[in-house]
Amino acid sequence: MYEKILVPIDGSEYSIRALCEAINVAKLTGGAITLIHVTPTGSSVVVSSKQHFYDMLHDTGRTVLSDRLKLAKEEGVKTGTLLVQGDPVDQIVKTAKQGNFGLIVMGARGVSKLAGLIVGSVSQGVIKNAPCPVLITR
Repeated sequence: MYEKILVPIDGSEYSIRALCEAINVAKLTGGAITLIHVTPTGSSVVVSSKQHFYDMLHDTGRTVLSDRLKLAKEEGVKTGTLLVQGDPVDQIVKTAKQGNFGLIVMGARGVSKLAGLIVGSVSQGVIKNAPCPVLITR
């Protein structure tokens, strides 16, 4: 049960709490965690130099994943990382389906609270479309 746990990470306090909960679940079940960070692409980003901006987002994502990976490994949990681009909801759901994950653990809100109010939160989109149970932390 819950051998594979997907944990979306965006650097927010909520995602750190989600990781801590996922670590607890993984310890109880002997499961492994995969951290995923999704950087936006396309029309969701409007700047004069998109490539420079994408590179900056990619670097930030890599740093966030590296920091959280250390935390999980310190707890003795087998952990891997994924850094992908696209729509966060689509990429999280797609990864959960393709990777046959048994559980997604994520925060109730991410870095951008305003964006969540305008376009609907990522957690709501994942809950609606996920192929497996979703545990939301606050």
